[in-house]
Amino acid sequence: MSTQNKTQQTANFNPNSMNAFNAFTNSGSSAIQSEINDPYSNMAFNTQLQMGNQAVQQQNNQGNQALLQRLQGSGINPSSPLYQSQLGMMQRSGMARQSGMYNNLLLNATQLRQQAIQQALGYKPLQTGMTNVQSQSGLGTWLPQVAGMAMGAATMGMGGGFGGGGMSHSGGNGGSSSFTTPGGYWSGGS
Repeated sequence: MSTQNKTQQTANFNPNSMNAFNAFTNSGSSAIQSEINDPYSNMAFNTQLQMGNQAVQQQNNQGNQALLQRLQGSGINPSSPLYQSQLGMMQRSGMARQSGMYNNLLLNATQLRQQAIQQALGYKPLQTGMTNVQSQSGLGTWLPQVAGMAMGAATMGMGGGFGGGGMSHSGGNGGSSSFTTPGGYWSGGS
């Protein structure tokens, strides 16, 4: 005999939370998807990159001016090898600052991407309940009942015990007894 159990679950959600979820899905998912696909296209990333480049350029210009003033104050010609060496060192320092700033921005963009992925995967509307519907089907649910009725119907016509859905029993001590038969419950006495 085989029995199939089927369970169907239906979740109930807070309507305001579901509305927020739907609004987030429509508008927020495109922004989060953009962060996931290309975090470097983020407006904040590009703004920070421009501001960082400007700050590095300004530092480079100030350093070059200070170097030129120091060397001219010492009487060193700007076309001398010492000045060119010092200027090259200042330029390499500026490039190092610029690459460090850019690497920090890349790291921040990668972290922003990870946060966007976590937000996308973690948002769920507020669930307020659950409805479970269970049902059974197959031979195991109705065959035993049919077999029991058939056995009761077949034994109903037999004499000496199974007549009328019960069995006669007389105890030796003159008492009464009761038990269950396929036809039903029987209670009898002596």
